Amino acid sequence: MAKQSLVIVESPAKAKTIGKYLGKDYEVKACMGHLRDLQKSKLSVDVDNDFEPVYKPIKGKEAIISDLKKSAKAADTVYLATDPDREGEAISWHLKSLLDLPEFQPEIAQVHLPRLNIVLALRETPYDKLMKIRREEDAQVHLILASVTNHPELKQEEWYREKMGCATPVDALKKLLRPGEVEKICRSIDLLNGYGVGSVAPVSYEELMGQAIQAAVEELEKN
Repeated sequence: MAKQSLVIVESPAKAKTIGKYLGKDYEVKACMGHLRDLQKSKLSVDVDNDFEPVYKPIKGKEAIISDLKKSAKAADTVYLATDPDREGEAISWHLKSLLDLPEFQPEIAQVHLPRLNIVLALRETPYDKLMKIRREEDAQVHLILASVTNHPELKQEEWYREKMGCATPVDALKKLLRPGEVEKICRSIDLLNGYGVGSVAPVSYEELMGQAIQAAVEELEKN
């Protein structure tokens, strides 16, 4: 039997509604808000460990934490779907620690530049960083510099000033690469960032209505 994916939201009402749409391959649970906080009875920072904050589970939330840990351990993927605000981000941060979830590993691709006989390892770009890069002059070159993981020298003065005779890494990369090479590298990065054909599949109105009707029928059968 295939494992389910676990989706954690903040409230039971959201869990119930979202669960109707996601279907049987997803288990949706509510964390009921914050689960950890700073200690109140004593100093909440570790003075011997760079003043690291010391968090403890909130009293009365032990059963929720235990249940979420059990579900997270059984799931193949865990989605932290708390509210898109500062408080929601904090709740997800604590959930990641409490559930011992792994660090996000960006997708990696490699491209070979035959003319230069080098291989570039590229990683996908976080959304906020990508939007900022797109506003830059020479955005494609900035994107390459932000995505390459195996050539740190591209950002080092020894390379772009002394070897390439340029004032910035951007100028040096423009000097090194041909326009077509820049275009093709960025195309590979775009694929990593979800801009490829088929990364988002259209759903017809009839399919959406069918899913909604099915969810409603299942809810009626439960009641």
